[in-house]
Amino acid sequence: MKLSLQIRAILTISLVAISNLLIAQTCPVINTVTSSTAVCAGTSISLQVSATSPGGSPLTYAWFKNGTAIPNATSFKHDISNFQQADADVYFVRVSNACNTPIQSATISLTLKDKPSITSFSSSPQTVCTGTNYSIQVSGNDNGVARCHNYVPDLYFSGQPIDIHDN
Repeated sequence: MKLSLQIRAILTISLVAISNLLIAQTCPVINTVTSSTAVCAGTSISLQVSATSPGGSPLTYAWFKNGTAIPNATSFKHDISNFQQADADVYFVRVSNACNTPIQSATISLTLKDKPSITSFSSSPQTVCTGTNYSIQVSGNDNGVARCHNYVPDLYFSGQPIDIHDN
């Protein structure tokens, strides 16, 4: 009986000592990530993630484009400058801490905004005499580009700019 109490006491002390050495690591939590959006050609965009590490251990980041790790993209944000068609893709970030189980963000779909397009063009009459007025009506869709570059369409005749009057 005395021996079993000693063994039980030693086991209890050992388990308490071991439990004090074991620290449970909690995986990171992603709070927010950049939303999917259409980007204008030539502009810059910053993809960002906000994450926390419940255990307080440092966070590490790895950004991916179409499932492939982006070299040197290891910060809470990834900047893309001079956005072009080749940059239009699906991105995500994996966040890790000491628990060594990366948490993947929602995907971020980046698309290139379309160029402006002419939807209708009409003019009347077809033959114009010198000194007479000529009317051209053009309508189109800026496809959001005007909001990117303060786009103002230009109208040219024989290579020379023509004043545009909005009637």
